[in-house]
Amino acid sequence: MNLLLKNLKRIDISNFKDEGVRLLNSAVIEGAYFSGEKQAFEVEIYDGREISASLLLGERGYKSICSACGSGLCSHVASLILCYLADADSFEEVDKVGASFKGVQFSKFLPNKKKVSGRGKDLSKKFQVILSGLDIAEELLLELVKLQSSGEPAILLKSIKIQANKLSEYFLPGIGLEIYKLLEFLVFQKPNGNYLGQLSRLHSLIKESKTQFSKACQEGGGFMPYSVCSTRCGHVWKYGELSSLCPPRDASLIQLNFSVHENLLAQRLEETGVWLDLESGEIHFTQNLRPFKALRYIPQSDSEYSVVHCKGLVEYPGEYNYRVNWSSDIKELSGPLVNGKAFGQAKEFDLLELRKIKKLLRDGHSGMPLYGLFKVSSFSVSSDDVSVVLGEYTLSLSMCAETEVLKCLPNEALKNTACLFRFTAAQEGIEVSPVCLISSKSITRLGL
Repeated sequence: MNLLLKNLKRIDISNFKDEGVRLLNSAVIEGAYFSGEKQAFEVEIYDGREISASLLLGERGYKSICSACGSGLCSHVASLILCYLADADSFEEVDKVGASFKGVQFSKFLPNKKKVSGRGKDLSKKFQVILSGLDIAEELLLELVKLQSSGEPAILLKSIKIQANKLSEYFLPGIGLEIYKLLEFLVFQKPNGNYLGQLSRLHSLIKESKTQFSKACQEGGGFMPYSVCSTRCGHVWKYGELSSLCPPRDASLIQLNFSVHENLLAQRLEETGVWLDLESGEIHFTQNLRPFKALRYIPQSDSEYSVVHCKGLVEYPGEYNYRVNWSSDIKELSGPLVNGKAFGQAKEFDLLELRKIKKLLRDGHSGMPLYGLFKVSSFSVSSDDVSVVLGEYTLSLSMCAETEVLKCLPNEALKNTACLFRFTAAQEGIEVSPVCLISSKSITRLGL
């Protein structure tokens, strides 16, 4: 007996309500991880922040332990069972089990199944909920502005925190997280140009999201808008969903940087790899998000020094660099030929490129740093400053850890080279950081 999930998708069970069982008002299932053998399988499902429940499926019926609250029969467990019963078609090769748990017949809680023409009606309803949440988020931004000059900041602060938490009920966990970042800034720092820039960009994101979801409703709500706004709001793109919107292709990638960030606000590890497409010269990135409470269920990613030949590569919505995923891959050892090919993909830096980067960092919605691989004319290194000459332009590099590593390299390593740069928004203009040096003979990562 094998238990597989064909489509890892969100399941809204807000319609499952009964006086006998206190259910979650809006339970959203993001993923499932399976372990076990023979006739019993432990199924643990998490909601992005915590494990909701554990459910043992077997021939004898249901047995459960709720890892969220430790209860035998609680809203988490009931929600999980109802999801299984309501969407059993998502499972392959699963023996039919009894629809009862500790004497409670859960089959009576199932909604009346009605045929719906297409997928649009369900998504239209979800979009309306999202639009309502975006209205709340816009009001919270106004409260944040008031918070700066209010005589009772503690009261407003608590109110905004409570409402920001509730945005996940409107399928907007990403917006809630951004508001939390702004709150932290207010609590621990004085508002400055950087804070006002973040506030302005978040307001722009909310406005653009309202436009896109309103348009999606008017068009029948058949599909989630393929946009950065959907991602930033909190939509979790699945591979099957992306492959239907973005035709899969084959590609050969080589990793130029790998980093792990501990996001305490989101309570997760964020493992990010930056990759160069050896054929097109485009810079992509991969991201593995691992909630702290689900670390043992999600395999960690690591640095990759081989060339990865990807099958079925798909792109997430993006603006400059695109996050990618693929169905399978074959790895090949890197060598001088690969290094030379990577070096040949470096571009000339010009004024149009600089303007494009500045505009995206100022007005873009991705919230991510931008990466670019450019040919370097020369580096100028001193004890307290490092600058780089890119064609006709000279840029000062931010004094980050990578820049300190670059300062330690011999002069020969800084000649006839290309460099992968990271561009981030700063209080005044942009910050430029070196990430990886590429020559015709070697690839040198600067990240520690």
